[in-house]
Amino acid sequence: MNDESKTKKQLIEELAEARRRVADAEASESQCRIAERELTIFEHLIDQSNDAIFVIEPKTSRILKVGEMACTNLGYSREELLNMNVTDIEVLLPDGPSWQRKVEEVRKTGSLLMAGEHRRKNGTTFPVDVSVRYIDSSDEHYIVSIVRDMTGRKESEEELRRSEARLREAQRVGNTGSWERNLLTDELIWSDHEYRLFGL
Repeated sequence: MNDESKTKKQLIEELAEARRRVADAEASESQCRIAERELTIFEHLIDQSNDAIFVIEPKTSRILKVGEMACTNLGYSREELLNMNVTDIEVLLPDGPSWQRKVEEVRKTGSLLMAGEHRRKNGTTFPVDVSVRYIDSSDEHYIVSIVRDMTGRKESEEELRRSEARLREAQRVGNTGSWERNLLTDELIWSDHEYRLFGL
């Protein structure tokens, strides 16, 4: 009877252990589903961003993840970009040594804002502003870059410079100047030609 009791006790312990393993497996499976859902949401958010987002391997500059705007701006498919390195698209970091110098700078500071120039699939280039962050996650390291296409802003700045140059030339040829007054500060701002007209 003692052997039968012991056998029953062992069976009960084994059944309890099996139940615990099943509960652990169910909890693990639930955690995996939650993690997968969070990853799906994260990837969707990256794809919906107005800026191009890259996740990069620091040692090689290999692109690990990329948002849809990066594909749109550069003219590559996601699959093509995931088989490329940053040095393939960033004109100002054309090789491994220049990439490693920038990585070291970002690693030391944690983050960096920089101007860059990206090369599209068709070979044309465009100006970008890049916000870079070095991510140190236990034994893995990543660089996350958020890239904004500055083409529109650069074109606007250039048009403003041309317009100001035309105004200066018109004032010189017409022998006239211009001025404005800030009513809040009572400050007067004169054009260069206005000063010359008054001999100042």
